[in-house]
Amino acid sequence: MMKNLKSDIGAKGAFRRELLSRGFEARIAKSPADIVATKDGRTWYFEIKMTRRTDTYFGAATLTEWAQALADPDHFRFVVAICKDDDGLKAATTGPSL
Repeated sequence: MMKNLKSDIGAKGAFRRELLSRGFEARIAKSPADIVATKDGRTWYFEIKMTRRTDTYFGAATLTEWAQALADPDHFRFVVAICKDDDGLKAATTGPSL
């Protein structure tokens, strides 16, 4: 069976594990973003965009994602996950650090 190289399931799981290691409670969600997490009483939203390219990236965002990003810009992050191979993942978030 062929593997779907465009699936972002692995990237979502890897970023969720990263959030857990930083003290967040985090769950993979469908809306308004891929991951909803809480820490110190604040709710954060993370939209994962996965790519295998390191030179350029273009990702689309839904109206729901943009609506949440605009409604709470201090707690919404687009995350670009660069998958180097099946085991390697590097993620970069937009905005200030967490």
